[in-house]
Amino acid sequence: MLKVQFKIMPKPRGNFMPRLVAFRQYIESDELKLNPHFVFKREYQLPGKIYFRCCDKELRCGDSVCAEINTLSFEIDTYVRCPEPDQPNIKAFLNYRACSCTCPDCHAFLEWRPGDPPDYSDYIAVFEQVTKDMLKAWHESVRQAYNSGETKEIDISLGGVSGTGHRGTAKKAKPRTRLTPSGILGIKVTPDGNVGIGY
Repeated sequence: MLKVQFKIMPKPRGNFMPRLVAFRQYIESDELKLNPHFVFKREYQLPGKIYFRCCDKELRCGDSVCAEINTLSFEIDTYVRCPEPDQPNIKAFLNYRACSCTCPDCHAFLEWRPGDPPDYSDYIAVFEQVTKDMLKAWHESVRQAYNSGETKEIDISLGGVSGTGHRGTAKKAKPRTRLTPSGILGIKVTPDGNVGIGY
């Protein structure tokens, strides 16, 4: 089973940016036993920017950031065969396409907005669409895997006449001779058609 989740975390009053949490998780289920081929390649335009900053779980207006994006890009092409925990940071969720930095503890933040509370409904609409599309692609990959049914044992073997490896046409037996104590006993046909026994 695939679980996709976005969270906009609470922020304090003032000039602070809300932190964004997002992850994709593969959970133990019968779906994973099918080894589905999960393909999801999409790009979504954001209504504003998402900022990335290492370590700090709080971002104030005026703080420096590592990177910023205005689109969400996904390029997933993998066979899912075992459960996987949720990604440790937002960059893993985005397949590391959002930022080229190697920070182990990266956090994402939405832009600051006025209001009490600030309105982020346009961001939420994009996140909901990503979730729907990703789950739809997952269900399609599971359906395709399921539609490849199981097979029973099929035994294919080759065989033939011993010594030849194949069956041939029967041949007429030639007259045989046999050894006798005094020599070779054979069958002779005389010119006049008579059959005789000679040595």
